[in-house]
Amino acid sequence: MPSANRPEKVTLANKILKQLPLASKTAVWGTLGTIRPLLSFEVERDVQTLLDAIAGEAVDYGTIIHVLTNRTNGQRQQIAKGFQAFTQQDLLKTLQAAVSGNLETAVVGLMKPAAQFDAHEIKMAMKGSDGATLAEILCTRTTQQLREILDFYKHDFKSDLEADLVFRSSGCFRDLLLTLLKAEALPSRAFKVQALPRNPQFKAGPS
Repeated sequence: MPSANRPEKVTLANKILKQLPLASKTAVWGTLGTIRPLLSFEVERDVQTLLDAIAGEAVDYGTIIHVLTNRTNGQRQQIAKGFQAFTQQDLLKTLQAAVSGNLETAVVGLMKPAAQFDAHEIKMAMKGSDGATLAEILCTRTTQQLREILDFYKHDFKSDLEADLVFRSSGCFRDLLLTLLKAEALPSRAFKVQALPRNPQFKAGPS
């Protein structure tokens, strides 16, 4: 049992969670439980704020966390483009040079475009035989999102996602995943995850 006089250890996860705008009055209502678009969002202001946080005598980690976790993925991509235009430097690489450890891992995840993040999640899920994550992503993404995921997967891993699914899975579960992946060509993707195989069949293989 922790001592009453001992200060509670604040983890990186605690700091990030406290910054999430789950009930911010400046965010759009209707998406409770997610990071919502900031109504007062200004690209130029955020670019300058991040520059100031990085360029000072000491890196202002709190400001970096605050900005990145209070913007949607789409807004973060706008910040990255604005940063590139203003400084001629890549924002992600600049941030990686300024932070390290768990914070660097969090920053990389936050700054990836959504489709690229999904592509990497799919890769990790196949390595870890995480069938639920694979099915969730393939079931819930739109046709355009799936196409972007396929493009990022091929670009980042120099491999074809369909071929990797064939190689790394088997049986009915493989058939399910391939059906979901190929369904990206259909005009409607109104899928709902209800019942997945209790023991998804994966093959051991190189990453």
